Amino acid sequence: TPNGRFTIAAYAAPKSTGLWREIATELAESLRKDVPSVSIQDGPWGREVVGVAAGDANQAGVVRFIGVDGYRWMIRCVVNGTQQNIDALAEEARNALADTVVRRGTTPMPVRTPLTIELPGPMAEQLRAAAEQAAAQQAQQAGQQPPRPPAARRSEQGSAMQQLRTI
Repeated sequence: TPNGRFTIAAYAAPKSTGLWREIATELAESLRKDVPSVSIQDGPWGREVVGVAAGDANQAGVVRFIGVDGYRWMIRCVVNGTQQNIDALAEEARNALADTVVRRGTTPMPVRTPLTIELPGPMAEQLRAAAEQAAAQQAQQAGQQPPRPPAARRSEQGSAMQQLRTI
């Protein structure tokens, strides 16, 4: 976003809540080794871990971890920005989290196993177009032709994995 970057990931969790509390403690301990200022703050869904790097008061790097415990799932959002933009960025991240739907399924999984992320069609297309545009701009700046799309990985007999299954 114009304010910084955030990423959302979902993980398998036990039926009982509390995985985020455990992970938040681990994150805070790990951050204390790397940044001078680490705090636990209250957010809309509970604890948020905030680390602030040394530097100019407005331009110092800030990382904020936001977590949400659900039934057999947990979401972790990592927010990275500058001190002057972190509040607006955290609000954008919370809005994205509020719009996130978790369909955990019934398949047993080890705790902390990443769950598959599926973006809505329009968002996936927007990201794909932005990535292609960025690659074309990079190639143009380097004086090269933009990369060609990869060749199809399927033959008439199907993908390589499908062909192996029939052997």
